[in-house]
Amino acid sequence: MDTLTHVALGLGLAGLAHIDPVVANNPEVATAVMACTLIAQQAPDSDLVLRIGGNALYTREHRGTSHSLPAIPLWTFLTAGIVHWFNPEAPFLTLLLWSFIGVFVHILSDVFNSYGTKALWPVHKKWIHLHVIPIFDPFLFATHVITLILWKAGNLPPAPLFMGLYLIIVGYYAWRCLERADVSRKLEKSDTIIPTFSWTIWNVIRKREDGSYQLGEWRNGELEWQMKVANDHHPAIEASKTTREVSALLHFSIYSCATVQEIEQGYRVRWSDVRFRFKYRLPFGATVVLDKDFNIIKSKISWG
Repeated sequence: MDTLTHVALGLGLAGLAHIDPVVANNPEVATAVMACTLIAQQAPDSDLVLRIGGNALYTREHRGTSHSLPAIPLWTFLTAGIVHWFNPEAPFLTLLLWSFIGVFVHILSDVFNSYGTKALWPVHKKWIHLHVIPIFDPFLFATHVITLILWKAGNLPPAPLFMGLYLIIVGYYAWRCLERADVSRKLEKSDTIIPTFSWTIWNVIRKREDGSYQLGEWRNGELEWQMKVANDHHPAIEASKTTREVSALLHFSIYSCATVQEIEQGYRVRWSDVRFRFKYRLPFGATVVLDKDFNIIKSKISWG
């Protein structure tokens, strides 16, 4: 999930915290709890610092151990401890509870999109992505913004307001799960269905026995194939796997496809993650340039 939505969730959970009388009856505690929910909603994404080590390291590790089972108590106690240090009058257990809720909601919400997390590591070491909600969901963001405006501008009591919001959101997630299951029943069992901004459109990935992918769109009850992406067979592809960038992409995604283009220096290998499609483009992937003897000249992993 995107950073802005996590900020909105942090503020929303701070509003929900007013169901606790300790929070509702003490403005100073409420302020401390808001600090906890805001920090807790950002804490798992602090692995952003891995970009210092390059995009390959970031791609390989982002939403990995920082979103895992051991990370939940780590971020919870760290967040509550920091806020309590600056607000010693606030009950530590209250701060601990809402820090835990903030961290847990962050990690759980990330599981529902196509990027996924290693939420069950080390018990389960593979990436978990349920493909139910897009990375940025306009409905989730808009409902939070509207509710926050009603709270502040309308001077409405936050407890019932945010209880209503999160009941709606739980219902929304349940509905999206049912919608995805309904589409899945109408396609082949092995098809991967990816959510989009539209409630009536799903991207569809079908992997063929030869390793190629058919990419299509389920729109208003009908499937339309839009493009095919096939793996090239070339020594440059095997050579490109030795780079950190391609290794990171293959670690992160089982939906990768490689193509080769001859250029003046030698070869350009493009690895694309077929989950992330914009019209007829596959913007996310790794690019490796090799000379004619298959020595690596340069490599990168990026969007674009």
